[in-house]
Amino acid sequence: MLTGTAEVPPAPGAGGRLRPAPGSPRSVAAYAFVAPAILLIGVFFFLPVAAALVLSFTDFDIYGIADAANVRFVGLRNYTRLLGTPLFWTALKNTFYFALVGGPLSIAVSLAAALLLNAKGVRLRGLFRTVYFAPFVTTLVAVAIVWRYIYHTRYGLLNYGLGLFGIDPIDWLGDPRWAMPAIILLAVWKNFGYNMLIFIAGLQSIPEELYEAAKIDGANALRRFWHVTLPALGPTMLFVSIITMIGF
Repeated sequence: MLTGTAEVPPAPGAGGRLRPAPGSPRSVAAYAFVAPAILLIGVFFFLPVAAALVLSFTDFDIYGIADAANVRFVGLRNYTRLLGTPLFWTALKNTFYFALVGGPLSIAVSLAAALLLNAKGVRLRGLFRTVYFAPFVTTLVAVAIVWRYIYHTRYGLLNYGLGLFGIDPIDWLGDPRWAMPAIILLAVWKNFGYNMLIFIAGLQSIPEELYEAAKIDGANALRRFWHVTLPALGPTMLFVSIITMIGF
């Protein structure tokens, strides 16, 4: 009489997948499919980054391309000169200003647009999605030309609208006080459509039963958004935040 318990191996796909052994035909085929992508990433991303890092410790310049033998190692001298340049700190400040203001603003606008388009009773939903997503797929050259006319000091639509209220024209791109807000507004308008579609997908994946249970408990719209929508959008919010900060 057997007293032990026989262990039944898990069925394929039930408890886990069996990995192909190294050197097996499936493993070789998998590496063959991945190899071109890895090669391209290595040649056009990792190799230039490594080369730039190495060259940053030398006195390499444009003439070093033709006379690489005279390129000398200078250690941290380039970094010391960079840290001592006032323009570096100005550029760093502007970069942080652009990213820390434009990034969260783009996420907030994208989420607001997604909530509006995902609401019940919205007509022409597909049309609005297309219109909001159109700036993202529009070429940057065309966008720059259009917004250059919008921001034009004398003939721009924005200053024309301000003039209707008796406000003097503003040099949006020439005044240091307004140049960065104007560029941030352009960047938000250009990029929020992509994040909006991701948020819409996240909103549609939230079970409707959660909202119905919250309504039964007496939660109003604001509480449902705060206690149901935002927690359920946690992974989506993380993904959107990462790709937005990378893009900005």
